[in-house]
Amino acid sequence: MQSFEKISKMNLADLDSPKQPGAPDDEDRREETGAAGEKDEEIVTVADVEGTAAAGTAGTKETAAKEHMRQPEGEHYYMDARITEKELLAFLFGHNYRQPVMLIAIAIAVIWPVMIIVRGDQNMYLAIALAAIVLLALPLSNWTRGKREAKTNPSYQQTFHYMVDEWGLHLELGDRCIDLEWSKVCKCMYLKSVTAVYTGKSNAFLIPTAAMGDKTEEINAFIRKMKAK
Repeated sequence: MQSFEKISKMNLADLDSPKQPGAPDDEDRREETGAAGEKDEEIVTVADVEGTAAAGTAGTKETAAKEHMRQPEGEHYYMDARITEKELLAFLFGHNYRQPVMLIAIAIAVIWPVMIIVRGDQNMYLAIALAAIVLLALPLSNWTRGKREAKTNPSYQQTFHYMVDEWGLHLELGDRCIDLEWSKVCKCMYLKSVTAVYTGKSNAFLIPTAAMGDKTEEINAFIRKMKAK
């Protein structure tokens, strides 16, 4: 079992903002930087599990023995699920559209054209352009990139095995296991279809609501309690 510092970095920042014209796409960045933004390092990161085309195998040069999920401590819950397009899009939009900058941009994109119309100003092209970008182009870009990631990332075709206990969150995929202590959790976001457990500003573990079933409220309440300790 490797340390949290080595294996708890899933970078979803590349999904946080729409692709700019002329910017390299995800595949180009992966070719330039390697599977998880690392070069020839024998470590396994959450990005290897959930964020790269070489998911589950990147960062290993030889076939490693299968790692097993640690024994639970105290109250605990087991869950199995695949992360689908539905959960990815829910997280992407939930994450991006809760950012203060984005909320301000949406407010300006809505209020500015209305004010121009009320005041009878003639030149409103800039306001219309801003509204189109914020209200149409950005959501479409997020939607397109989320759908593409769900279809092209091999890890999303596999079943994720979760366990939450009084120590933390545990994730198993293929031959790899990751353990996240509650003290390492920055915040949690509870959406209708997914619970996001953040380890950084843009890094998160995703737990689909489908995996929790009729215990969704109970498990989310348990996560809240553990996070508050």
